[in-house]
Amino acid sequence: MEKASVLLAGICVLTIGSMIIVFDYPQILRIEGIEPGTILDPETASLHQRVWYEFAAGIGLAVSGAALVAFSGFGRLREMAGK
Repeated sequence: MEKASVLLAGICVLTIGSMIIVFDYPQILRIEGIEPGTILDPETASLHQRVWYEFAAGIGLAVSGAALVAFSGFGRLREMAGK
């Protein structure tokens, strides 16, 4: 695989992961901001758990996208050092 395609894939995955993080974090804060004595209905509790799963997936995508970008950059540095 060419380094440019790895870089592009890394940027795309990093962007998707970052968007998931940015849009899910306020939802997590809103649900956790409900008063402690309040009993959540099953639908809200299910939504809260699902948003946490999405948030964790977003973090995983952002980390893997950053790793792809770094992998592409290190490959380019190694090629430049070898010349």
